[in-house]
Amino acid sequence: MNNKIKFIFIFLALISVFYLIFVSPFFPNQNGNLGHDYDIWFPRMLSGVYHYFENGLTEIPWFTPSCCGGTMLYANPQYLFFSIPQFLNFYFDPITTIKITILIFASLGFLGAFLLSKNVFNLSKSSSIFMASFFLFNGFFAYRMIIGHLGYHSYMLLPFIAYFLFQPNQQASFTKNLFLAFSSSLLFSYILYSGGVHLLLPISISLVAILLLALIQDIEVNDQKSRIIITMIFILCITASKLNISFETLETFARDYYPLPGIDGITYSLWVPIKSIFFGPFTWMDTNNIFTNSKWTIQRHELELSITFIPLMIIILGGTLTISERANLSRRQKIYSLGLLLLCLLPLLINFYNPTWNAILKDIPIIRNS
Repeated sequence: MNNKIKFIFIFLALISVFYLIFVSPFFPNQNGNLGHDYDIWFPRMLSGVYHYFENGLTEIPWFTPSCCGGTMLYANPQYLFFSIPQFLNFYFDPITTIKITILIFASLGFLGAFLLSKNVFNLSKSSSIFMASFFLFNGFFAYRMIIGHLGYHSYMLLPFIAYFLFQPNQQASFTKNLFLAFSSSLLFSYILYSGGVHLLLPISISLVAILLLALIQDIEVNDQKSRIIITMIFILCITASKLNISFETLETFARDYYPLPGIDGITYSLWVPIKSIFFGPFTWMDTNNIFTNSKWTIQRHELELSITFIPLMIIILGGTLTISERANLSRRQKIYSLGLLLLCLLPLLINFYNPTWNAILKDIPIIRNS
């Protein structure tokens, strides 16, 4: 059995396990129900189906008279008419559409993480499969899809975006750089057009973190500077109309009238993400005691992020070996390491609650509306 056949077999086996754990038992579940937030997305998708059969894909869906007496479509930052699930829904029923969407993006997440690990971070094939498997089974994607946060399906494009952006190009050619830049910009633009507006900032931060990690590993990315700039230009060109009308809509309907919730206490604000990411979610009762100043109920799926404790063990082992062997890091590597640490602390700072700090956050654009 050659390596390609082995890889395909492993890939199909992992996707099958993913389907049996996260898809088959929940679409629908044992009571015949779906995640409660699908009651938001299915009517929007049905409006998209009506629009498609009446006007086709070339006519922008500006408005629908349905959905509680009429609502904006294209101007809604979370509307997903130009997306894979909406396109699938033109031909399949909603539940089949969601199942196919989940499997498509789970596959893209696995393959992207594999290519990123192998071709950018120069890991072995087995190690790359190992890392891609962790990304495939991350709790954020799986449970957001289960509960009905359909706009987050594009999260699994993150590894492919990073792969196209940071792929080494030893024999750089303008044509190849242009192709890679255009590919990454299309994927990033898809996030916005498919209703993933809430993912734009987290994915941008993640891309910077991946870049810093590559720099710490002394991976040459100087050739990618022009590619990154071209990608940003492409993104602005592709998303200009959507960004413009979305910002105009958000300015019309203010969303900063509510208080920002946060975690009271520095120690606890460190423990909550560690537990959620590496050890498993909090219970429904716990989630409502975690956040201070919260106006709405926080449910369990909001903190379903688990990738198991194994990556934590790898991080601890790597850190221990680095310290014990007194790795001789260059000044530049130390600066990049500090930058990565500060970047990882950013989500903790945003979610830390203190009355004075909370007031500062309420004056920061975007964050004050989060």
